[in-house]
Amino acid sequence: MNSVCEQIYSIRSDSRILLNKQPVYKEQTVQQWHIRIRKGDKKGWYMSVHAESFPQSDQPVSKPFHGLLELLGKPTARLELFFDDQWCLLKIVNKASILSCWQETRKEITNQLGESKEVLDMIKEKERVLDNLEMELSKSIGYLMLFHSFRKNSSFRIVTPSVLSVDSEVDVRLSVGEKSEKDRYLTYEGTGALSSLSVLKKIYNEQVKPYADNAPFAYRYTMQINYLFNDPDGMLEKAVTAITEQACEQYVYNHNLSIERM
Repeated sequence: MNSVCEQIYSIRSDSRILLNKQPVYKEQTVQQWHIRIRKGDKKGWYMSVHAESFPQSDQPVSKPFHGLLELLGKPTARLELFFDDQWCLLKIVNKASILSCWQETRKEITNQLGESKEVLDMIKEKERVLDNLEMELSKSIGYLMLFHSFRKNSSFRIVTPSVLSVDSEVDVRLSVGEKSEKDRYLTYEGTGALSSLSVLKKIYNEQVKPYADNAPFAYRYTMQINYLFNDPDGMLEKAVTAITEQACEQYVYNHNLSIERM
C-alpha cells in the first residue's frame, strides 16, 4: 500500500425481518465515508474516517427524530485512529475532542427535548458507548469490515450485537473460504453462537411461535464477507457482508452491508 491513500466510499445497509417469508420490517440506509490513510513516521498507520453524510433511511422519519439522530452521531462523525503494523487498533487519537463535542451536543439535546427519563436514558447509553468507544468500534460490522480489509488474517473472531435477541451478543468465528492468488479477491465465512440462547428460545416459544406456523426453535447465525481490492494501491474496492440470523426457518433476520469505492 502507498504511504498515503485517500478515498470516498458509499456505505449501504439493507435490513429485513421475515416472518413466514413475509417482511415485517425492512429498512435501507446510505451514507458516505471519506477515508484517508497514511504511514506513521516510525511505525504503524493513521486512519481518518469522516462521515460526510449521516445515514439516510428510506423509511419515513419525523423531522425532530431525524435531527436527534444527527445530533447523536455528531461527536463521532470524524474518527482519527492509530493502528500498529498488524492493523490492530491502538488508539483513538481525537478521543478528547469527541468527548468535548459530546458535552456540547448533550446540552443541545436537553435544551431541545428536556430531561425526561427517556431522554436521560438515551444520553446515558450514548455516554456508555463513548466511554467504551474502542470496544464499540470492534463490534460495528462496518468498521470491522474496514479494519480487516487491511489485516487479511486467515481467521478472526468478532462479537457483535444480536438483532433477534435484544441486549445479547453473537460470538462469530470466521475463516478464509476463498481467495485469489494475490489476495485481490478474499472471502470469509463463519457461524456465530448466541450468548443468551435460552432467553431467545423462551421469548420465541411464548411470543413468536404461534405466528410462525408453530415451527420448532432452531437458532442459526451465519456471516460471509466478500472483499475486492484495487491492484495498483491495494486499497479496498468493495466489500459486502451478508448476515442471516434465525430463530427458526420461519423467523429470520437478513442484513447486507456494502462498502464501495465511489
